[in-house]
Amino acid sequence: MEDNTNILVFGANADILEVLHRVINNQTQWKAQTIQPDVDAWPVGLPNLKLVLLSSGLTEAQEQHIRQTVQTQWPAVPVVQHYGGGSGLLFGELKQYLS
Repeated sequence: MEDNTNILVFGANADILEVLHRVINNQTQWKAQTIQPDVDAWPVGLPNLKLVLLSSGLTEAQEQHIRQTVQTQWPAVPVVQHYGGGSGLLFGELKQYLS
């Protein structure tokens, strides 16, 4: 059995993160882990991390810190800004970077 594609999702709004978590995890090949930067710690060891998604409400400093950390720890992993707009747009954004 192939491992899931891990997607790390950062955002400031817990309700939006919950929706993104549910929508992404409804895809059998994807596994989302959500983080509120002011509340949750970064996960330790993310096998098969393929994408970092930035959701709404993050400060510019938080976004810069996330981008720098990802660039240092997982240089091949893209960081994608998600602007909302429904699950169809989300799937399009994810598929573009995961294919």
